[in-house]
Amino acid sequence: MLGFSVCLVFAGLLAVSAFMETKPNKNILIGVTLPLAHQKDEPVLAIVKKYQKQLLLLCVIAALLALPLIWLPDYMSLLSFYIAVWMMGCIAAYTKLLAARMQELYALKQENKWFVGGVRTVHIDTEVSREKDKMPVSALWFLPAFLLASAVSLAEQKHCGSAVVLPARLHFPCNRAVHVLALSVAPHRGIL
Repeated sequence: MLGFSVCLVFAGLLAVSAFMETKPNKNILIGVTLPLAHQKDEPVLAIVKKYQKQLLLLCVIAALLALPLIWLPDYMSLLSFYIAVWMMGCIAAYTKLLAARMQELYALKQENKWFVGGVRTVHIDTEVSREKDKMPVSALWFLPAFLLASAVSLAEQKHCGSAVVLPARLHFPCNRAVHVLALSVAPHRGIL
């Protein structure tokens, strides 16, 4: 029952956020920028209505596909798998629906030449793109940190009599918990 509730909440939140796309926000309607004068045109409103109807149908189908969660046995792995697949399916269907209506609205915008603002020329500095592959700091700046880590590791090896690779926190034979960065592997003797 909990899985069904989770799915209903997810579907509700997805529907609310999707329906928000149908309200104009700074000239943007279903992800396409349109002039204010043309946002109430008949073809635009037809696309918006079509999107809303398909979205409502998607929500009903998603709720129906979540119904089996009521009767599934209480195996956490099975419930988690079903919910994950259900959520991915909902997101994929919503994305497909949004992309289709967005393309339809953009094609209408292209057809009617509804462009907002004029063409702007943007100047770029090509020197920056040539410099981007160079390292901002010399590799030599990493040398002190590497040497310090190596020194700590070697000192601990000398103090405890062994060096260990991999886990970041170990208990050594000398009964001290230390953080290590081991550079060599030595036989371990009684590590807990």
